[in-house]
Amino acid sequence: MHPDSKDERNSKTEERRNQILDAATVCLARKGYYETKMDDIVAESGLSKGTLYLYFKSKKEIFVALSECFTETLNARIEANLEGKTTLIERMRAMADGYVQTTSSTATDASGNAVNISRLTAEFWQQAVVDPEIRARFIEAYRFYTKMGEDLIKAAVASGEFREVDIPTLMLVVMAAFDGLTWRWLLTPEEVDWPHAIDLLFEVLLNGVRAIPNSG
Repeated sequence: MHPDSKDERNSKTEERRNQILDAATVCLARKGYYETKMDDIVAESGLSKGTLYLYFKSKKEIFVALSECFTETLNARIEANLEGKTTLIERMRAMADGYVQTTSSTATDASGNAVNISRLTAEFWQQAVVDPEIRARFIEAYRFYTKMGEDLIKAAVASGEFREVDIPTLMLVVMAAFDGLTWRWLLTPEEVDWPHAIDLLFEVLLNGVRAIPNSG
């Protein structure tokens, strides 16, 4: 097979897969996991049912793939946000901003309408409670971002920017605060000002463990 033909086939495969995942994102954001049927995703994607099942055998398989896409997007945004940031608060803020950018983004449906995908966050959590496989993936993601935050704090402590602190518990509190803010935002979005909440959270938590300059 000519190399160009193989590349073209791989590109087409990726395009079709993304087309299905984009359609699933819209359907799940609108109707939730349990109410969304494979036929809904077929209709939204504009593909045949046979094509859909060629790429994904079940709704759960699509859902797992979406969770992986969510993580990849979040990682890319965090990496971009971290560029040029040096202080701990700047770097933690970069992580937080990446999370908010990812969870509050929109998708475009087949008719060109914008669809808020924030509901997917709740769907991921709900399925993590009842499905062992998804729960394991969720825990793995939590541990990954927790370690990322812990490493940032350790570096700040080592440099003298921050004093010694119980780093695992501090990150547990930070992660729990974001979980709580997310749920409140999903319930009453008009009451959560993400930038202000993030600034206040880090001002209270991180400034409290900032190293005190030696007066001597």
